[in-house]
Amino acid sequence: MSLIYSNLGKFKNSYKLIEDIYKLNPNHNTLNLIHSMNLLKKGNFKEGWKLYDKSLQIKDNYYPNIPFWKGEDLRKKKY
Repeated sequence: MSLIYSNLGKFKNSYKLIEDIYKLNPNHNTLNLIHSMNLLKKGNFKEGWKLYDKSLQIKDNYYPNIPFWKGEDLRKKKY
């Protein structure tokens, strides 16, 4: 339901639903991802990016074979 609200541009409704559910289960990967997106849409970049990074680092992330970028220089990186 929260994703539907978000896609319709009703961010207040989406945020409220996810925020309430997130309080009950703050370690749920999908909730972390959705909640982080809502925070970013609201302009809360500090908390949004922090939670987004957390959602990607949980063992069941969407791209488990891709290493995380840690700020290193990518110009000398081999593919």
